[in-house]
Amino acid sequence: MGNSSEKPDNIQNSPVHPMRAAREANGLSMRRLVARAGLPSSSLRQVVRWEQGEHIPSLIYANILAPHLGISSGEALREACLRWKVQTESS
Repeated sequence: MGNSSEKPDNIQNSPVHPMRAAREANGLSMRRLVARAGLPSSSLRQVVRWEQGEHIPSLIYANILAPHLGISSGEALREACLRWKVQTESS
């Protein structure tokens, strides 16, 4: 996929949510992502909602998750999620 700063653009072209695409590209299950990020197991439900496009992760959560997803920053992760949401809502 190139360097991590390119990942949001590359995964954005996929019909799959960018957070899910990045997680799967890094070989992580949702449960493993939550554990690696040091989040409580109750956060798993929120990750599901983010990957389904129901919500956009806050900058705080995006900053925590981005390094584990191979994405350069929380802002880049949020931007990819927002673009995906707009793109799918306009389809």
